[in-house]
Amino acid sequence: MAIPSFFKTKKPHSFKYQPRYYDPVEEELKQRRKEREAETGETTDEAPSLLRSGAMRRKFDQTRKVSSSSKSQNIRTLIILLIIVLLLLYMFW
Repeated sequence: MAIPSFFKTKKPHSFKYQPRYYDPVEEELKQRRKEREAETGETTDEAPSLLRSGAMRRKFDQTRKVSSSSKSQNIRTLIILLIIVLLLLYMFW
């Protein structure tokens, strides 16, 4: 049973998704792989993207570079803060 209302509520917005890129060769390859798996009964699990071709090492190197830049930024902030504290002490002494 619906509750009567003076105001109309909006219906949920539906989106018409259209992929931007379609590769028929890749689709055909996936279809052949599925057919082969059905014939032989074997399943081939695709490796996650981080485990393929050294992607994990590259990701680790990227995070290490980011952390080194944040360390230098933290040191710079501490030096500026120390200078400000020393100036304030000099002014109020």
